[in-house]
Amino acid sequence: MAFSMLHCLLISSLVLLLYGVQKVSYSIWWKPKWLEKRLRRQGITGTHYKLVMGDMKEYIRLITKAWSKPMNLNHDIVSRVDPFTLSNMQKYGKVSLFWVGTTPRLIDMDPEMMKEILSNKLGHFQKPYISPLIFSLTRGLTTLEGEEWAKHRRIINPAFHLEKLKAMIPEFITSCSMMIEQWKMLASLNETCEVDVWPELQNLTRDVISRAALGNSFEEGRNIFEFQKEHITLTLEAMQKLYIPGFRPKWLEKRLRRQGITGTHYKLVMGDMKEYIRLITKAWSKPMNLNHDIVSRVDPFTLSNMQKYGIVVLGVDNTEADCHGSRDDERNTV
Repeated sequence: MAFSMLHCLLISSLVLLLYGVQKVSYSIWWKPKWLEKRLRRQGITGTHYKLVMGDMKEYIRLITKAWSKPMNLNHDIVSRVDPFTLSNMQKYGKVSLFWVGTTPRLIDMDPEMMKEILSNKLGHFQKPYISPLIFSLTRGLTTLEGEEWAKHRRIINPAFHLEKLKAMIPEFITSCSMMIEQWKMLASLNETCEVDVWPELQNLTRDVISRAALGNSFEEGRNIFEFQKEHITLTLEAMQKLYIPGFRPKWLEKRLRRQGITGTHYKLVMGDMKEYIRLITKAWSKPMNLNHDIVSRVDPFTLSNMQKYGIVVLGVDNTEADCHGSRDDERNTV
């Protein structure tokens, strides 16, 4: 009897092992090679599939090599910003294939095909998969799909009408003039002056956004941008660590609270998503008021948190800690 049970256990273990090996083999070898074969039948050329890693090693090698050299003072920035795509296009043409791990990706540099893809409304072309942690940084048009994307597009579209953008030109001029004046002051102190333009252009962008959208300068809203910068750093750190359910959100929450950020406490698995859904369902069930106060309809959860906890607040969903920055006098002007 004992021998029979042991025999059955060994057979079951062997079957499970073979099933696991077959499934892994299919995922990391047979399926990618099958996809590559089908794409090549359609006339798409590109790099050959490499086990597990795909083209990631070559991508890292090329971008590390490009960034190790000083940047040339010309407009040829593609070789520095994305040398892998440039190399692929030069070798295989405007439409080419490369591999992100076991997933094939297409590089499309043909203007007509790009126009067809961007104008397609049937949902055939979807955004590539991104880590759920990215949603703590953005839940806008860059990450949304389908009806949700269409709703957000309709809401923000009026802000980008030509007349609205023309009205922002004085704010753009003010921000640019202030930056140039600061550079002139630096140059006047010495005969020569070296300026790191990257942080300067970052500050210029923040200042333009603050003046045009929020009605104040970057200096006045510096704390909000600093908290957002710290939030990005924390999210990128979390993406590089092994995910253990329930651990990462709590770790992020504790770290943010040590910096004086208050807000809701982490709730197992669901976080604040139930409250988020309840508030947005309630807001969307009522007719929209014909005024500029759209925040109470677009994001009632953030508005509620801000009113309870202050300018910079913490909200936690099932995978990340999410910081929101706002001001009481800004919600009517966004």
